[in-house]
Amino acid sequence: MCPDNTRAKKQKQLIFPADDIHYPGQTNHDACFVPECVRQYSSEPLYILVAHWCLQQQDWVQRSQISEAFHITARRAS
Repeated sequence: MCPDNTRAKKQKQLIFPADDIHYPGQTNHDACFVPECVRQYSSEPLYILVAHWCLQQQDWVQRSQISEAFHITARRAS
């Protein structure tokens, strides 16, 4: 059995309130830009931010638009 002090602890997302950059809790993911229209949700994961942003567009969106808005690769936006 593992002693309590050696167990892996769940990491929290790092969000700086005055910042427009989203730092994910997973270390294998890069940071991304958070558009101003969804900054009130900045404590949420990226996929939730993207969902809110897409709803605000009130039209079909393409991965290239998501890539541009969040400053992420097209592959990550898909």
